[in-house]
Amino acid sequence: MSLKTDVIGHWDKTSASPCSEQYPERLEFRDQGLYFGQRDPQGTYTHWDAGTWETVGENQMKLSTANDAVIAYAVQLKGSALKFTDAQNCEIEYRRRP
Repeated sequence: MSLKTDVIGHWDKTSASPCSEQYPERLEFRDQGLYFGQRDPQGTYTHWDAGTWETVGENQMKLSTANDAVIAYAVQLKGSALKFTDAQNCEIEYRRRP
């Protein structure tokens, strides 16, 4: 399994914790190193709106955020589950869209 190729596609957030609310309900990772995030209702602020992503090793990903900072997150990919952990130890979980 390669994080760099296996995250490409569409993901739906399964986390409902208060700390995960700033992150998008839907994520799309493209193979050109671009991603797009979307919250409901459309146009609502999301920390991951659109930007670049890159993998760093097997368990870390860097994403550019809404304020253009590039932040590294711990990441785990197991089957159709993708989990990010931010610097405040907030876990943000996604499931691959069928």
